[in-house]
Amino acid sequence: MKSPMDRVICDNEKDGEIEISMNLYEINCNNGTSRVTESIDYDFSGKTLNHTSNKRAEWTRTIPDTIGEGLNTFFCKQD
Repeated sequence: MKSPMDRVICDNEKDGEIEISMNLYEINCNNGTSRVTESIDYDFSGKTLNHTSNKRAEWTRTIPDTIGEGLNTFFCKQD
């Protein structure tokens, strides 16, 4: 099992805030499934806006053309 983290910068047009979202994934290469076990949102000053953790998150199949597919492809490639 692999546990990569991604970082996404997004613009919240409604409030005019820009924030950074970091997600910790667990990937099961054998089953082609993954899940997000932790997510943290920050503003650019580094203040935490939201933090969720779910170590029992449901495993889901990878959806094509998503960040999850890219992570699965990168971390599950055969050497």
